[in-house]
Amino acid sequence: MDFSNSVLGNSLINMYGNFGLLDYSFGVILTMKQLDIISWNSLIRACHNAGHQGLALEQFYRMRITELLPDQFTSSILISIDLFSKCNRLEDSVQLFREEYQLGSALCSSMISSYARQGLGEEALGLFVLTWRKNLRPTEYMVSCLLSCFSSVLQVELGNQIHSLVLKLGFESDAIVANSLVGMYAKFGSIYDALNIFNEIRRDLISWNTILMGLTYNGEVSAAMDLFSELIGKGMPPDRITLYAVLQACNYGSLVDEGIQILSSMEKELGVKPEKQHYAFAVELFGRAGRLKEAIDIIMETMPHKTARLEVNSLYMRNF
Repeated sequence: MDFSNSVLGNSLINMYGNFGLLDYSFGVILTMKQLDIISWNSLIRACHNAGHQGLALEQFYRMRITELLPDQFTSSILISIDLFSKCNRLEDSVQLFREEYQLGSALCSSMISSYARQGLGEEALGLFVLTWRKNLRPTEYMVSCLLSCFSSVLQVELGNQIHSLVLKLGFESDAIVANSLVGMYAKFGSIYDALNIFNEIRRDLISWNTILMGLTYNGEVSAAMDLFSELIGKGMPPDRITLYAVLQACNYGSLVDEGIQILSSMEKELGVKPEKQHYAFAVELFGRAGRLKEAIDIIMETMPHKTARLEVNSLYMRNF
């Protein structure tokens, strides 16, 4: 069918996209004689809504080849999921940012997120300062991204200043911001500051995972194990990240029996299928304790056969 009427064609692209029928959206595109900016925006949004970020970005580049310039709607699609950032195309994020004549909180948040994902803390902070000078109110997401950039003890003062700003803006009750503060202080080695924030916030599983990882990396093995027991006692199901942190704590603290118990109960009792990294911590834990036979037995009983053979070989290589 020839959808020479662009209004009809664009409407169909949108409709099929809303139902996740991307094949039909592309089918309409192929029959249209001329594509305008609305056509491309519709197709980019359809790919984005269906969870195909790379495909959405590909349509954006195809649009640029036609020499059509993105409009505000194009920018809003690309900015609202940090599309460039998630696809590791920072240079394109910067270019789109420079092409925008009117700064907004959403655009600045997206760029700060892009910088943060690439570990460019100075650029993220510089843009945040610019946003503040332009009298644009920071968003919770913007502040959270900025906090994630701070990881060095040399940045403690900056982190403290942003924390003060969080309080001034009233963002301390936002879960994402609070979790970012917990993670930041844990990376600074200020684990008690992290715990103080954790104890005051409304906790979700991300909060628990963040503090468990922080305690583990700061050598607070006993506190991490106690907190894990508290989590289980509250009936909150752990996920793979929770158990990654706890098995790592067992490894650091040479808690062999605890590690065996956790690994053995992961799938049946906790509902989390062990992954390679979980097994790797267990193998290292057994090896350190000199309990090679037990290590091999539990690996062969619980791991997929091919993976198990590789881990057993690795265990032998490290201990003989």
